[in-house]
Amino acid sequence: MSYDKLLVESNGEEYPYSELLENERYQYFISITWDDKDGELVVLNTGAHIEFDVDGSWLIFKVAPESIFQKRLNYLKAS
Repeated sequence: MSYDKLLVESNGEEYPYSELLENERYQYFISITWDDKDGELVVLNTGAHIEFDVDGSWLIFKVAPESIFQKRLNYLKAS
């Protein structure tokens, strides 16, 4: 995946990412390292998961993205 944006934490750590926003759907793809394994955090309307580069395994989160990103989603709907 090619990333065209960059998240920067207050400590200077950088996370390349890309996003796709269309018709009340969103997809975020964020390059991360989890437990010393490189992977990609994928956030969709339907859920979120990490896919690890080394073996393609997934770590699935049972939290609806709307509960995490509600402020952002309200902003997108108003725009």
